[in-house]
Amino acid sequence: MFFYDKTNDSYICPEGKILSRSYAKGKNISYRSKKKDCKGCSFKEKCLTGKAKTRSVTRSKDEAIFNWAADHLETERAKYALLRRKICPESAFADAKNNHGMGRARHKGRWKVEIQVLLTAAVINIKKLVKYGGKIRTAGVAVLNSGKTKCWTVKISFYRSSCC
Repeated sequence: MFFYDKTNDSYICPEGKILSRSYAKGKNISYRSKKKDCKGCSFKEKCLTGKAKTRSVTRSKDEAIFNWAADHLETERAKYALLRRKICPESAFADAKNNHGMGRARHKGRWKVEIQVLLTAAVINIKKLVKYGGKIRTAGVAVLNSGKTKCWTVKISFYRSSCC
């Protein structure tokens, strides 16, 4: 088991030897040991594979984020959120696929498919508002063109009566 030394930006092997940073490519950083350190090592058979004369360890630049996420997933709050995710969004996707034709796109072209997805999402949201929104007296809908792009914004306003 190799341990990462954050202060020196290096790894330490089970024998206590240092693997220093050799290069970074993309999102990965590679650490390599020296040949003389591995030559007389008692873990040589376990560490090195094939004709390799040195040990290298690769780590992601986002390793701290991955470790935080792994630690966070062990908390009760994260476990509850994952349980809720199985119920809420996944059921919405299943509803879109089974009841609103999202299993397959009806049109060709990215823009046309995007319109289909946005309209389907709007229908599902309106259904949720009707089901969970309470008593609604009036509703107003405004469609605005954003101008620069081909994207339309739909704003829906619901007004509750003061007596409810």
